[in-house]
Amino acid sequence: MKTPIYVPHRSRKKMLEVFRLANDIHLDLLTGSRTYEIFQRLFSAKPTKEIIEVGVRRMALWYVILTLTKWTEYYDHYKLFIPDDVRSDAKKLQNDINAKGIIKFRNISVGHIWDKETKMPITFKETESRIQQILGPEDIDGFMRWVNDPAGNQFPRNVICVVERMRDGIKEVNGFTENDLMLT
Repeated sequence: MKTPIYVPHRSRKKMLEVFRLANDIHLDLLTGSRTYEIFQRLFSAKPTKEIIEVGVRRMALWYVILTLTKWTEYYDHYKLFIPDDVRSDAKKLQNDINAKGIIKFRNISVGHIWDKETKMPITFKETESRIQQILGPEDIDGFMRWVNDPAGNQFPRNVICVVERMRDGIKEVNGFTENDLMLT
């Protein structure tokens, strides 16, 4: 067993909270990215109306974006609880999310239809432009592989690996089990 992380005011209850929230983020990233992958395979096998495919892509992307925004909140509140062996990678993930404009996108495009700055409805073109800022040179497939690449996840390249290593470290250091997730 690893040496427990020294954190001021570290109680079992607090560490359970930290563990459960990390597990929730891991689950949501896994679910959003895998949902996208599964539906893309279905659409390849049996094409459907383009509007349905667009809707499914948006649903999965929005869900992952919401979860990455939750990660930033988690990091801001619990960074002192992150195990040493993943702390610098967690900080890099935080910086990458901020640099991609994910929080701004969530605040403007995912959560609203009205742009408070322009006092106008958000257009499709504006949303697509903001998505491109997040994706950078990648397409949505590449973005989802950055989050979770079931064919070749690697720590610290993939988001899911950083979150998983952090969660597992918290679990191990504190002697938690899956049953402990139900206690918070």
